[in-house]
Amino acid sequence: MRWSSHKVRHYCEDLDKAHGRLEQRHIAVLEVNDPNRFDFKRVRQVFRIERDREVLKDPGSASAETVFGITSVAAEKADAQTLLAWNRGHWQIESNHYIRDKTFGEDASLNRTGNGPSNRAMCNNIALVLIIKQNRFDSVPQVLRSACGCVRIR
Repeated sequence: MRWSSHKVRHYCEDLDKAHGRLEQRHIAVLEVNDPNRFDFKRVRQVFRIERDREVLKDPGSASAETVFGITSVAAEKADAQTLLAWNRGHWQIESNHYIRDKTFGEDASLNRTGNGPSNRAMCNNIALVLIIKQNRFDSVPQVLRSACGCVRIR
């Protein structure tokens, strides 16, 4: 596999200034024509993402990170730009986990047997979807306080 091949598709994000740092991501994607070369039989594309960062308040803090990945999604369904967006969007799920852990207290729950954990997770997922669809509150805790009658709805 050669990352310098003419078959490699590239995409580079614009320089992003957020969270007190400059950041730019580059992706190189190569379609896999022979999935048997890998232990993963459904692999269709491999990619390399390079992240360059610098903290604005610390000019000597420039860093670079390279990560590699695989996907079963064919090139016709996900180009380089799409794969990079999916990779970046992956971190949005972390906010969901944070809410489930900190606000709903899933990790601290003593309910660990039978169908209890699955039922609780399903109820929490339904609650999150309903809360997000409401879109009248600034935070999940605010919704929960309102639902308990602790705060009046605007």
